[in-house]
Amino acid sequence: MGLWAVWKKYREVKPRWEQLCHGCGQCCYERTPAKGGRFTPIRPCEFLDEETLRCVVYPHRFEACPYCRKVTLRHALSRRYLPDSCGYVQTFRPLLRSGKRP
Repeated sequence: MGLWAVWKKYREVKPRWEQLCHGCGQCCYERTPAKGGRFTPIRPCEFLDEETLRCVVYPHRFEACPYCRKVTLRHALSRRYLPDSCGYVQTFRPLLRSGKRP
């Protein structure tokens, strides 16, 4: 049931996917596993401006950085390195947890 709500919301927001981002920069850090299934950030991507938390090569980030990955619905639902304050997480995880059909 929760998956239905997630899928419906995904189809609604897909055209403006990038706008869900709050710019926390957490997806731009190399991480190491920590206790409790969490991850500890160890260093930022070389293209992350740590003051603004913005990628300095954003339009070409996938070509510039071989480790850069687009945040997908799968990431939003299951990646523990994305904080609760992440726009993708806030949009989808509550729907999965609710189990309510819209």
